[in-house]
Amino acid sequence: MGICTRIREITTASVHHALDQCERPDIMLQHSVRDMAQDERNAANTLAQHVARKRMIEQEQRQYEQMIQRTQECIALEVRSGRDDRARNAIAQLLAYEQRRDALSALHSDYEQMIERWTRHLQDVRQKLCEAVQKRDMLIHRAQMAWMQKKFAQQCAIVSDMSAHGVFRRMEQKVIALEAEAEIMHNGTYRAVAHERIEEKLSQYKQQA
Repeated sequence: MGICTRIREITTASVHHALDQCERPDIMLQHSVRDMAQDERNAANTLAQHVARKRMIEQEQRQYEQMIQRTQECIALEVRSGRDDRARNAIAQLLAYEQRRDALSALHSDYEQMIERWTRHLQDVRQKLCEAVQKRDMLIHRAQMAWMQKKFAQQCAIVSDMSAHGVFRRMEQKVIALEAEAEIMHNGTYRAVAHERIEEKLSQYKQQA
């Protein structure tokens, strides 16, 4: 593994550890609920805009229906009076009114579908927001209890290490470590002495031979 790879992994691990330390459950839960509340407000605003636009279209439709009715009456009057040219102009105007009315009807249908979709979406968002608020309070309470238990356990551990029993236990471990070191040193010295005696005996046997 190269140095750059190790540095990158160490940096990544350190950043993740720092983020884990900063990522408090209560703060993150509050932030998530705020985001969901903002989504609910955005959905409500969008739905309100669609409803307002639909009402404007309905008002415009009524106006065109009235103009179509008046134009039809005008055409009938012109035909009875034998004024065909004026009747033709009125018919052309009537066709334009009817075309606009049909376009408004199609647009009104589109807005009705959008309002239906956004209404369902808003209901879903509000339901999720309500559930999140309830769970948020419960999870924050559980997180606070867990944090208090953890802090209490840490304090107990500190007190235990500082107590007489903790000192006795550390001294016992230290004595065991000293005994192990002494045994290792003794074994090394014994082997050195034995080697010297063996060499001495071997030299004596060589002189006698």
